[in-house]
Amino acid sequence: MNHDALLRRPSSFNVQSESDDGGLVLYNSYTGVIALFSPEERNQVLEWLKAGTPAPDPAPPLYAGLVEHGFLVHESTDELRRALYYCYGYFPLSSTSSGSSMVEVDFLI
Repeated sequence: MNHDALLRRPSSFNVQSESDDGGLVLYNSYTGVIALFSPEERNQVLEWLKAGTPAPDPAPPLYAGLVEHGFLVHESTDELRRALYYCYGYFPLSSTSSGSSMVEVDFLI
């Protein structure tokens, strides 16, 4: 059993909608990925996107794709910190009564 695979949760950056044919459209605003799922896949994908749903073992390709494209993230992922670092090159170091202290990070891309 892959215990790491069991520790997943839906990304905070997921947005979902229904397609014209009754399928599912998922968009992750962090990764920029848009995924389309058939009406037959819809219920299974929605079930996996519920918080606390255990991962299948072994993980089928559809589940692995949700992980690969950022729709499911490791439960310990601090998505806000990751987004701030990626977008602005800094992240909150600590919180004080006067507000958050920020650390600027220089990096080369």
